[in-house]
Parts: sequence; structure tokens; C-alpha cells
Amino acid sequence: LVNVNLKGAMYLTKALLPRIIGARHAAKIVFINSVAGLPTWTIPGESVYSASKHGLSGFADSLANELRTHRITVTSIHPGGVDTPLQERAGAPADVRASFLGADDVADAVEYVVDAPRA
Repeated sequence: LVNVNLKGAMYLTKALLPRIIGARHAAKIVFINSVAGLPTWTIPGESVYSASKHGLSGFADSLANELRTHRITVTSIHPGGVDTPLQERAGAPADVRASFLGADDVADAVEYVVDAPRA
């Protein structure tokens, strides 16, 4: 989980950041995090997942401060449960999944952030 949820985002950012900074224009970086990356979310049995998402929150916050002078904003989106095939394979009951967000809801949130005017 740490390799995908935290290190994957860090390595991809490291690979792309020189080109983003080098472009010398305003840009936005959006991370898809989880409600598990917020301080109020503590579900027993999810400590490693939660730790990976808290790490991503910390990385995004630190990166936002580092990149501010380059006119690059960094945003984390923290959705709750998202109904994906992974949830079904993990055995989440259909009635529980029915209350989850859809992947298109998360995509809409990303679009909103990307299209929002720079503050």
C-alpha cells in the first residue's frame, strides 16, 4: 500500500516536476487521496492504508508550500468510498457500495479543481 499510495505519487511527481517548473507558467497538481488521509478517519484494521494516505496528505501539503513561488498549486482530493471493481472483488456488499461515490464523481471533483480560477 505504501508503495502505490505514497511512493508512487512521490516518484511520479519527482519525474514530472522539472518539466512542470521548466514550463514557467501556472500549473496545478492534483492528488487523489482518501478520507483515510484526514485526521478524523480512524477505522480499526486500516492503519497501514491510513498511514499511506496521511503520508500523501503531508507530501501534498509540503509540496504546495515548496511550489507556491513557481505559481504551481497542489490539491488533494479526499473522497470517501468509491464504487470500483476493486471494492466488489474485496467483497464489499452491493448495498454498501450503493452508498459510495462513483468514479465519475471523483473525476468531476478533479475537473472542478483544474478548472477553478487561481486564487
